[in-house]
Amino acid sequence: MFEFFTLLINKSQIGLGVEEIGGRATGLFVNPNILGFFSGLSFFFFLIIKKYFKQQNILSIVFMFLSLLCVILSSSRTSMVGIFFGYAITLFYLFQRGNKLESLKTLLGATITLFIAFFLIFNFSSESNLERTIEIGNVVNNGVDGSGNLSGRVNAWISLMNYVTLNPFGTIIPPQLALEESPDSQFIYFLAQGGIILFIIFSIFLYSIFFILKKSKSENFLAVFIFVFISCFTSVPFNSFVISFFLLIVGLCCKVKYNGY
Repeated sequence: MFEFFTLLINKSQIGLGVEEIGGRATGLFVNPNILGFFSGLSFFFFLIIKKYFKQQNILSIVFMFLSLLCVILSSSRTSMVGIFFGYAITLFYLFQRGNKLESLKTLLGATITLFIAFFLIFNFSSESNLERTIEIGNVVNNGVDGSGNLSGRVNAWISLMNYVTLNPFGTIIPPQLALEESPDSQFIYFLAQGGIILFIIFSIFLYSIFFILKKSKSENFLAVFIFVFISCFTSVPFNSFVISFFLLIVGLCCKVKYNGY
């Protein structure tokens, strides 16, 4: 089936006279990193549903597993790292509050989740996707030089920041259309497009959402924010309709706080 769709897409590209592009399977998404972002948001969404709507416990666990599986299939390293740190925030707050039973349950869930993730990656991933995942460890050990992809992005970011130094109002139009570099970072994207002004506005917007989620005093809502914040470093989630899912979660946070859960 996958081969059929691959040939169909290839034929379509040839017919349109565009450059033939090959990459990771993305399902209904154009970009596999956006698929990973959507799946990561889904993971935390069902984690929240599990906590506040306990009658949906079993279904929430099933959908959390499917969301994690989708992240792995997308091979989005940013989403993998975001889920790891987001879930770590959940554990930190639970241990800090001294809720031993809930902490143990969450720790057990994290351990099982990591085990399943590594099992699936090392047993069912293609060689190229496996190499992408292993690069995360290389970056931890060797910094930016541990990944050719990341070092290339960092060089592009430096070039774009140099451009903004000379053009403080940015490109106005999408920067990848005006410049040779592609800003695979939401922060750098807005900085390059709208200069310092848009960057400051975006920073205030993120802080406002963080303030709203923090007031909920729920570690799960903070975990979602950490996931999105990390995603903004090496991808452009706000350029996709998927970000509306995050805003839906922010609305859910307000509802939970208003109803006094």
